Order: sequence, then C-alpha cells, then structure tokens
Amino acid sequence: MSLNDIPIVNDFTSLVSEPEHSARALLHEIETLLQQLLDSGEGGVIDLNTIPLSPDNYQYLEMTLGTGEVAATLNTLGKSTITESRFTGVWWIKHFDENNQMVAELIEVATIPTILHSDPRDIGDGLKLLRQQLQSDGGEHVQ
Repeated sequence: MSLNDIPIVNDFTSLVSEPEHSARALLHEIETLLQQLLDSGEGGVIDLNTIPLSPDNYQYLEMTLGTGEVAATLNTLGKSTITESRFTGVWWIKHFDENNQMVAELIEVATIPTILHSDPRDIGDGLKLLRQQLQSDGGEHVQ
C-alpha cells in the first residue's frame, strides 16, 4: 500500500460552520466586561494582537459583533478607526501607521472609547485658539 492508496477527504465545513473556542471565549469575555461596565462604570480592553485567532475565528467574531450606529476616524500619526459594534458599549478599534499597516487592533468595552476623550491640554489649546479667533474678528472675549 502506498500513500496514493489512502483516501483523502477534504471536509472543512465543521471549521466554518462552528466557531472555534477562542472566538467564543472572547465573546464571553466581552459579556463579562459589559456587565462590569453596567455594574461599576469600568469597562476594559482586549488586545486582539495578543490572541491567536484563526481566520475563521476572526470572521466569526467580526460577524457576531457586527456594526453599530457610530464610527469615527482619527488621523494622528496614522489612521485609527473606531467602530461601534451592534452591541452598544462594544467598540472595535484599529490603529494604522503612516504606511497604512495595522499596528494595533482592540476591542474596547466602554461608554466612549478612551481614544475619543479630549485631553485637558488639548481643550486648553482649543480655548486659546478660539479666543485668538474671536479677537482677530474684532470681538471681545470673556474669561
């Protein structure tokens, strides 16, 4: 008997039709973080780059989370996309470098993703700029 005599069956349907354990485990972690967010106001972040996901797992996770109503794009040191999933409070965040290569991929459970919060120094800079604009328009500013 040679190797050519051994029948080979390619049946990948079980891999596609049933999610692997890591995607389901991630969804349970997200469920726990959502409950924690409701109970204490504290969510959490899952770094997808640290979790070995097969393409099928990734696709299952992506399909299960879906897309919600809110999306934002930031253009700072590369592009970042922030997309709400169909589950309010669950955000899929992707960071790209200047060459459009993905450098980080996160799932954040929060009312608003951390990256979208304005830094107080930036707010101060914005206030200064607005006051300068008002002065250059001939208006008086109020402190």
